Amino acid sequence: LGGTDSQYDDDYENETEDVVKHLKDVADIEDDSVGRSIRHIAEEQEDSVKRVSEAVTNVDKRNPVLQTLLGASGSDLRELEAEIAANKTRVEMLTQAANAINDPEVKAILLDQVAALKEQTTKLETFVSGQNDRLSVFGWMFNLFNK
Repeated sequence: LGGTDSQYDDDYENETEDVVKHLKDVADIEDDSVGRSIRHIAEEQEDSVKRVSEAVTNVDKRNPVLQTLLGASGSDLRELEAEIAANKTRVEMLTQAANAINDPEVKAILLDQVAALKEQTTKLETFVSGQNDRLSVFGWMFNLFNK
């Protein structure tokens, strides 16, 4: 992570599939408003993985000359930052849902998925940070003349 990582989007997809599966399992067990909320969050996370994978792929596949001159695509990085913010919101919502669950085993399963989602978010933040830290030629010149 940090630079380009052609396996990152595949790993993210696989991890998300696991999280979504477990969230849906919890939603099936908690078949009330909490369960519906968890199912909705799982579906949002499932949709999110497509956007993240596309943005990461675009970053990885960017023309090396453009990458060197201009850095990573700002629109792709903004898309990833939006997904990071959405993940953080989902973590908060799932944590609140876990607090509403009485069964300690189900609550533990949900909290495990919250931890997995937090880890995914941290990895995504590291990826974006690494892309932002890769200074392009124009970025290097801009920093040089700003000092």
